[in-house]
Amino acid sequence: MSWIGLDIGGANLKAASSVEQSAPSIGLPKPRLPKPLLPKPLLPPTLIPFPLWQNPNGLSDTLCQILQSVHGNSSSTTNAQPRVAATMTGELADCFSSRREGVAFIVDAVSNACQRCNLEPPVFVGTDLEWRNAADAKADWLKTAASNWAAMATFSSRFLPRQTGFIVDMGSTTTDIIPVRDGVCVAAGKTDRQRLQSHELIYMGAGRTPICSICSHFELSSDTIPVAREFFATTEDAMVVARLKPENANNKNTADGKPLTIEHSSIRLARMICEDADQLSVETIRLLADQTIDSMSSILLHALTNVIGSDMTQTKLLISGTGEAFLERQLKNAVDGSNLIRLSEQLSKSLSSVAPAYAVAVLADETLGHENCVGKDAEL
Repeated sequence: MSWIGLDIGGANLKAASSVEQSAPSIGLPKPRLPKPLLPKPLLPPTLIPFPLWQNPNGLSDTLCQILQSVHGNSSSTTNAQPRVAATMTGELADCFSSRREGVAFIVDAVSNACQRCNLEPPVFVGTDLEWRNAADAKADWLKTAASNWAAMATFSSRFLPRQTGFIVDMGSTTTDIIPVRDGVCVAAGKTDRQRLQSHELIYMGAGRTPICSICSHFELSSDTIPVAREFFATTEDAMVVARLKPENANNKNTADGKPLTIEHSSIRLARMICEDADQLSVETIRLLADQTIDSMSSILLHALTNVIGSDMTQTKLLISGTGEAFLERQLKNAVDGSNLIRLSEQLSKSLSSVAPAYAVAVLADETLGHENCVGKDAEL
């Protein structure tokens, strides 16, 4: 039996399937098999932009579309239907009046999608790494909320020497800095508030973060120009112009709803100083992008210093997420080269971008396997 991992975020849905071969237990490295010997996954790594706050009622339908594609492929891969394991961060979306309400809504949406696709009821991982059925996940909502980092760190630690060091994962909205020791997550905080306070959670990512929230001004020639404090551009625009992220003309989840291309990202960046892109040189627009990247770097390094210390040269860091290229660029001079490990090189670039979803799929396969140890929900 295979597992499908789902990561329900506030801005993106991520999905991935486990491979058939599993490590004997959590904390032991997976056998590194030649890629041709690995079974074909039921589902390729999937990342779908889904602004949950704009369309919460569409969540179940979208998840059902993902699971239907798995359901259609399952008969050729295994006789048993796949199970679904889920994690989330989307409960904080402001379409919900509270995180408790958000957790309950997401749990019900995942359960409904599984039921409609004739799959077994899902399980949900908590920040304590315990697996719960839908009823228990809602009852223990504080452990179900914002749980993806714990699963991801536990899984990813196997790629660190002696499974000890730090996992740094940058997604579209946030960045996690997670200490692990002997394969066990030893974060100071458990909830988002605690992790913000300990600097293990940075509310800054490689996609949705408004530039006006991280930059106060730009230096152009001899001029200091304060930024327009408006949602004109995001960090994703700076990433694209700085060539740290590829263009994607199909992605219109941008500040102005226009495509994520160098042309439109330049227009959005120019608005940050109340200008038009055609009135600025290519070099000036690149300066806007580079100075945004510099501000992001300062925020990242400040948090890393608080969590790790000022000297990181001998620290083992594993980096992952959609912002992996940014992390590598910023950290390669702070950490000795052999101590900086890219998850994309251990797995693949596509799996690194959906790391929490893949993590819960693999961990469910390794800890639950064929067992039904968390029970079934009789009804939604």
